[in-house]
Parts: sequence; structure tokens; C-alpha cells
Amino acid sequence: MKTSLREFAAKVRETADIADIIGSVIPLKRTGSTFKALCPFHREKTPSFNVHPAKQIFHCFGCGIGGDVIKFWMLHERLDFRSAVENLARRLGLPVPELSATPEDVSREKKRRLLFEVNQFALKYYKKRLETKAGVEAREYLSRRGVEQELCEDFQLGWATENWDDFLTAAGKNGYSSELLHEAGLILPGKTKGSFYDRFRGRIIFPILDLQGHCVAFGGRILTSGEPKYLNSPETETYKKGKVLYGLHLAREALRGEQPALLVEGYMDLIALYKFGFTTGVASLGTALTEEQARLLKRFTKEVIFIYDGDEAGQQAMLRGCEVLLGQSLLVGVVVLPEKDDPDTFLARHGAKTLQSLIEKRIDFLDFFFETGRKKFNINAPEGKIAVLDMLKPILEQVHQPIMFNDFTMRLSSGLKLDQKLIIQHIRAKSENMKKSVGEIIYKQAKEGIPLLELGLLKILIENPALRETVQQELNPDWLTNPVVKAFIQRLLQSASGGQEISNYTGLAEHVSEEEAQLLREIAFLDTLMPAEPGVKMLPIILKRLHIVHEAKSRHNMVMEIQKLEREMSADKDTSGLTDGIHQKTLHIWQTRKNLF
Repeated sequence: MKTSLREFAAKVRETADIADIIGSVIPLKRTGSTFKALCPFHREKTPSFNVHPAKQIFHCFGCGIGGDVIKFWMLHERLDFRSAVENLARRLGLPVPELSATPEDVSREKKRRLLFEVNQFALKYYKKRLETKAGVEAREYLSRRGVEQELCEDFQLGWATENWDDFLTAAGKNGYSSELLHEAGLILPGKTKGSFYDRFRGRIIFPILDLQGHCVAFGGRILTSGEPKYLNSPETETYKKGKVLYGLHLAREALRGEQPALLVEGYMDLIALYKFGFTTGVASLGTALTEEQARLLKRFTKEVIFIYDGDEAGQQAMLRGCEVLLGQSLLVGVVVLPEKDDPDTFLARHGAKTLQSLIEKRIDFLDFFFETGRKKFNINAPEGKIAVLDMLKPILEQVHQPIMFNDFTMRLSSGLKLDQKLIIQHIRAKSENMKKSVGEIIYKQAKEGIPLLELGLLKILIENPALRETVQQELNPDWLTNPVVKAFIQRLLQSASGGQEISNYTGLAEHVSEEEAQLLREIAFLDTLMPAEPGVKMLPIILKRLHIVHEAKSRHNMVMEIQKLEREMSADKDTSGLTDGIHQKTLHIWQTRKNLF
């Protein structure tokens, strides 16, 4: 009898001790009831990676990655969910049954595996074509560009012949359907119904691999004067261009050290870096850098250095890229190349030592863009000052570290000869409405400074489902001031009223966004900040204190209203009602505190 993947995964979670599993691959140090370590997923000097054995979760306060034991194993061993479950089960000595899944899961997983398989077939096919007589012209071109056999092997370069259906025919003979090839983006429909032809023809092929080493897409450079010069695979089930960085699968180990990531734009730029010994390079492939790509980089480095083309287009790409990198609290440097150069041509002309010198002398993004703005605008005039600030505003809005923000605005103050407070005011004006949805803004603002009492209540409700009905009867929602916590608590109380039961952190994390799941993991590590008392004992205390805080705030608001009226000296307004209200609030607070103690 088959066992569902979900059920077997739950059994693996119950059997595994997350501290034992993680401790078997990285050194853990006990700190009270939890463990700490240097995060294996990003470079750091101070441990911020936490493991909570009682709750069977892990969370890194540095890069934000976290989850349960299966999620850790997926990340550490670079496995998909099913493979991680099976691998862990064997490690734990559990017999792996024949697993079933929902029809949708089975179909999706089958499709993903077929896409990986057909892309791997295509990689080997194109690679072999480069090595044959048909690839002579391509090999000669690559040799002229300084790309010899070893680099071709490292990047698994290939060649697509100019014939219309060479690849289609070869793939068909190996059992791959036209439907699958089309879904993988390897062929295109012809004019005649049911006919297809190769997407890549007469092009050098650059396989694009994901972080796990799966071939997910291809890029092709034409050798003739045709257009487009570079042609890329479309997005597919396994390839989302904003989630992949070309070459990161090669650079990830080199980035584990103290080296910054060198970010270039194109295939040949990256290959040129490797040719000259720069092995921490990755390429964005001409697309605007995304938040997902920035998060990928943050797992491996703390600093990213742009080495883009020196022209206007390159500068604009860097400007957009800075926004997402600073949003992930990464340091951002810039290597300035001559306007007519890209990394490939620069290295060919000047060599590795010259580029290394520029990397060592790199300037930070603010100096680079301020100098760019100074050349474009007259910063002696108010209009020029505003233009420079407007250019930098989207970037500086992403700086979340107060010390860095203060440093940047202080330097701008000096360069523009403007008061720092005025610059800050200009940068922050209406910034909440720019490039963020209302929901993201509410979450970001709300997460900062959440009252400990409200966090404590949420923690108790997650860990003690039996108490939810009590809270539903006794809690006044107005006592909760934080919208994120309030939404969570309402969700949990709905489960107490017949909705879906969610009784642990990992279960709840499956039903919320990644940002909310990150907050939940942080709540799970609150033990050191709250009394180690059972939830049933702490609950009435927290509820009464929430009530007191709410009443005290109401009383304070009334006092402020009376003071405001007295300042206005308005004879038309009667404050006696407010005074009576304050008296009643004071009695109510006193009585609640008396019951509490």
C-alpha cells in the first residue's frame, strides 16, 4: 500500500532530531535550551544560526533562512523535497515506502524531471556538436576570443548548427516529444500546423545551470551579423530568469571565504573573469537584478562589486541593481571601466593585474553615482541638487541600517552643501508608497517594535491550541496594537472555531508568506525573553496586562484631549464628560491590577 509523501515527511520530522541532523554536518554550540552556529548558507564571523530542538526548527537571524529539518536538508544537500525526505529517512534507518502524492504533485514533479532530463540531453548534444567538424567555425571564434578547450569544458559550451531541425530530429530519435521540447523552449512552432523547428541555429550555446547544477536554460550567440546577437531560452517550469545567476554554481564555494562577488552582465564577461583567475564572478545576463537574485548572493557573500560596461546603459543597470542589493543589506562597490570597455575587452587589453588593482581601489556606490550626477547636473543650482537626490532616492530608500544611512546622507550633505536633515526629509518623503505594495509596507513597519506582550500571546496560542477557545472568549481585539500579530491571532482563533487546526510553527509556516514565516521562527526563539512558565499559567497574566495597557492608553488619550481643549481655552466645549471618563478609566485600571496581583 502506498504512503503519501506528506504523511511520510511528517514521520521523518517526528523521527529526526534536528539538532542531531544539523550537528552532524556543522558544529553546534549549546546556549541554554537552543544551539548556535555559524550559518552554513552565508558567510559570517559571529554565529547567528539558531537551532531549537524543542520546536524542531532552525533560523538564521543573519540571512533569514529557516524552517524544519527537511528544509535544512534540502538546502544543505541541494535536493528537492521528495529526495530530501527519502535521503533523511535512509539516514535515520527508516524504510522508505512506495510514496504517493496528489495527482497535481505527481504531474508537476514528473514534468520538472523531464525538463531537467531534456535540457541535460540538449547540453550534451550541443557540446558534442562543438567538438565535431560542424563546430570548426565556432571553435575558431572562441579561440580568437581567448576561450580555449579548458574553459569550454568548465562552462560546457556547445554549438547549434545552422540547419532548421538538427536538434529536433536528434531529440525525437531519443524519445523526446515535440510537446516536451517546445515546453522546454528548445524548439518553436512552424508555419504549418504541427510542424516545429530548432530555436537555436548557428549559435554558440551557453548552458545556464541553477544552484544545484541542473541545466535549466540556454543562451545562444550568433556568429553572423543577424539579430538578435544573443538569444535566450524562455521561462519554463524549471527556469525563472529572475531567480538564477549565471555561474553561481561555480562561484559558490569560492564565495564561502572573504571574497566579494564580482557581478558582470554577460556570458563572455564571466568567462573572461574565469580565464584570468577571478572565480567569484557571476552574471546577471543583461536583465535587471531581482530581489531573488540579491537574496541568493546574500547567502554567499556580504559584498557585491559591479563590473558593468562603462556606458550609460551599464550605469542605469547598476543604479537599478543597487536598490535590490542594498535592500538585502549587502555592501555595494563599483569598478569603473572606460566607457568603450566591458570586462571581457578590458581584461584582453590590460590583463588581470590591472583589473585586480581596480577591484582593490573600488569605490562604493554612493561615490560613483554622486560623481555621475555631478557630471550630468549643475549641483551648484537647486535644480541640480534635487536631480541628484532624485537619482539616488530609490537606492537610499533601501538602506535599512541607521549607521550606514547616516553616513550616506552626511556625505551627500557635504557634497551638495545641503543640511543633512533636509536631505533625509527629501529622501523619505512619500517613500512608503514607492515600489512597495501596501501589504508589504504594513508588514515592514509593523514588524519593527512589536510589543512583547503581544508576541507572548501569539507564542502561547501557537504552542497551546487548547487555550484558543479561552482567548476567543476573553480577548478584546482592540487590545492588540500590532496588525501582523493581530492577523495571526485571528487566524488561530478561527481554527478554534472549526477552521483548519494549526498547532505548531512548521504547520503554520505552510499557510503564510515567507516574511511572516520568518517572524514566526523569531517568535519561536523568544524563550530567553519570557518567563519559562506554562502557557496556561502565563495566559491570564498576559491578557490582564494587555487590558491594563489598553486602558492606560485610553486614559492617556483622554488626558491629552483635555489638555488640548484647555490650551484652546474654548468656552464652547465641556470637558466634564472627559474628566468623568478619566476617573472611570483610573478605577478600572486599579481594579484590573488588583486582580492581577
